[in-house]
Amino acid sequence: MSIARTPARVIGSIFLFSSATGFIPQNEHRIRTFDKRTRIVPPYDEWKRQQVTRASAVVAEDEEAPSEAGNAEETEASVSKISIIREGATQIGHPNRLTTIFPNDFIVHRDRGIGQFVGVEVDDGREVIKLEFGKNEPVWVGPEDRSRLSKLKSADASNPPRLTPLTPRGQKLWDDRLRKVRENAEETAQDILSLYAARNDVVRDPCPKDDARLEGFERTFAFEATPDQQRCFDDVTKDMVYSRTPMDRLVCGDVGFGKTEVALRAIYRAVLAGRQVALLAPTTVLAAQHHRTLLKRMPDVSVCFLRGGTSQSKQGKALRETIANGTAQVVVGTHALLSKTLTFHKLQLLVVDEEQRFGVAQKERLKAMATGVDVLTLTATPIPRTLQMSLSGIRDLSTLRTAPPGRKEVETHVVKFDPALVEAAIKREMARGGQVFFVVPRIAEIDRSVAVLEELIPEARVLVAHGRLNDVEQRVIAFSEGEADVLVATTVIESGLDLPNANTIIITNPHMFGLAALYQLRGRVGRSPVPAFAYFMYPPDTAMTVDALRRLQAIKELSRLGSGFELANRDLEIRGAGAIIGKQQTGAADKVGPEVYMAILQEAIEDAKGTEVTPVPSCRLTLKAAHGILKRGLPDGFLGPNGSPARELALAESSTAAMLARKPRDVVALGQKWRKMIEAESGTGTAGQLPPAVEAFLKMHLLEAFGRRLGVTDVSLQGPDLVLVTPGWSPKVWDFLRPHLYSALRKPAAFFDDEMREVRIVSLGSAPPARQLAVLLTILADLYTVLEGKENFGF
Repeated sequence: MSIARTPARVIGSIFLFSSATGFIPQNEHRIRTFDKRTRIVPPYDEWKRQQVTRASAVVAEDEEAPSEAGNAEETEASVSKISIIREGATQIGHPNRLTTIFPNDFIVHRDRGIGQFVGVEVDDGREVIKLEFGKNEPVWVGPEDRSRLSKLKSADASNPPRLTPLTPRGQKLWDDRLRKVRENAEETAQDILSLYAARNDVVRDPCPKDDARLEGFERTFAFEATPDQQRCFDDVTKDMVYSRTPMDRLVCGDVGFGKTEVALRAIYRAVLAGRQVALLAPTTVLAAQHHRTLLKRMPDVSVCFLRGGTSQSKQGKALRETIANGTAQVVVGTHALLSKTLTFHKLQLLVVDEEQRFGVAQKERLKAMATGVDVLTLTATPIPRTLQMSLSGIRDLSTLRTAPPGRKEVETHVVKFDPALVEAAIKREMARGGQVFFVVPRIAEIDRSVAVLEELIPEARVLVAHGRLNDVEQRVIAFSEGEADVLVATTVIESGLDLPNANTIIITNPHMFGLAALYQLRGRVGRSPVPAFAYFMYPPDTAMTVDALRRLQAIKELSRLGSGFELANRDLEIRGAGAIIGKQQTGAADKVGPEVYMAILQEAIEDAKGTEVTPVPSCRLTLKAAHGILKRGLPDGFLGPNGSPARELALAESSTAAMLARKPRDVVALGQKWRKMIEAESGTGTAGQLPPAVEAFLKMHLLEAFGRRLGVTDVSLQGPDLVLVTPGWSPKVWDFLRPHLYSALRKPAAFFDDEMREVRIVSLGSAPPARQLAVLLTILADLYTVLEGKENFGF
């Protein structure tokens, strides 16, 4: 492997300036904002200038460079940095969707309007949030009302909103604004319901349930799954096994939180079902890493790597032939997978890694490929449109928020470029046997950067990697194998690389990157127990757009583990929501904030649906008695002698029929079929009696079928109460079904939690297990007949 060597050049020439930046003389201490034509933006009012200065762009000369370890000499460097001095942060919103706010951030109080967060105070032993509305009118919000608050914009927003006065006129203005937003949401709700209907019209055969091979594959996962990972595994299993509607799921998780394992299990499940899989990645480096991982984890599967530019070569034509005839079970590639000349044999699962890296035209091609196909999308920072579609329910969403054991936060510094700091950071990492990423935004800057590094640290082995090199994959592999100390690269290393020995990253000209790219780049380090460092080094004498400043502020503030989803929401705030399904929602969302807009949109969808209950793919019974019955399955000797091929086939067919029953009557029909079979075998001409274990087995699947039709995803015990999780129920649905549920219970001993979307049946958990199941079966059967009419279920 050749190491890049070029003559040394002037250190200050590393930086290039885009048309979105300007120049500030060295004696200026305040970063001014320039527009995209490099003209100075007209000055803000004095208050706004103070906010920009305090919140995002004060130049401080108070940070010391990191001291080196081992035999390296200790060095101190005076560093200028963007000082994120906002303190006093707190969290607001629903307990399951908390958002961090800082003093001076703009918030929305659902009832009062737009205010500004002042700080947290203590009142009578409890913390309360102080807000200010129009004319500096204060309001204090207690812990019980934090869910009524949501973030609108950061303090340094380029277009700060007008605060709502706490007057009758102010209340009227806020009510009018909500009314207009609601009208917009009602139009959008109709379009979303049309999309729901179109999506449900497409069906495909589900995958078989787990078998020994899949369980064996899952055991090869070298780590213990986090609770969030297990939920993702369950979500994907529901989509692929328990639903006839093709999967369209977004898995949003922080870098290194285990998204790849979710995809690997889905891929292996599809392969076992005889289906062809395509895994699409945005870069050759990431695609190559996925290819290596698949080969290692699935040695029994035919995996191929389709590279771009090989369609006319002999090897490329042969590879495409294996894809067309189905010999290749899993196809990994970049944009070459989107070629209209590529033919798949039986593509039924498409995995898209880092969707935000693909352009509009490529996504249109993805839509064409994905018709009737299961789609699993992985991302750490979904683009605003994707995030909005998931939050609105157009796409299913699973989130990974729990860090794997041993992961630590990456220590993040947003600083002026300083050669002494670069030298100290690299020497410290080398002294502890580690490696360093040095990232530049453009290929043209690589040679100059290499020259600077060779001048500063001549003993360092420097390697170069960028997208125009034919051997970029080999270079990254060489770096991972320790053949260099510093990798100078572009964003080709942005996604997916897992190099535990690299724990320092230096990113130059960070204002030229998008927020998602900055977050992904930081995620390249911190994948081992040792402390990791990320330096975002901006040019000493430059100006930035307001959005660039806000991106750097966000990357500094959101440095804790698991903040990728919150960072995506910040990106949504900076860039706007865009069009979800062809209409512009940006204006409506900007008026009340994305969170309030999505809540209003959800209400509009529920109003449009009325009392309609949307079925769910699966209903999980986590009751001890039900679990034991389902685990035992059908008793020995039923449907034939144990171990006979005929019995195994009959068991598989019966279990599948019960598990996938679209309606409860399908389970009843299965029981009638078995009774007739027993009658024929006995020759008595009387109705056959099913063994008690078989009756119990059918009742459990009948419970699941009721639950699926009623939109119940989970039935569990929480203390003395029985809890039904009903994510699709609205207050209107509850008001409609409540009298019938009370009738089945014989007394009003249940209530509906609108926030958590669950029904809690009081004290039923203290009843004997058989009583629990009997009451539950009666309740769900009664509610089902309300929706579908009277039927005889045989109990």
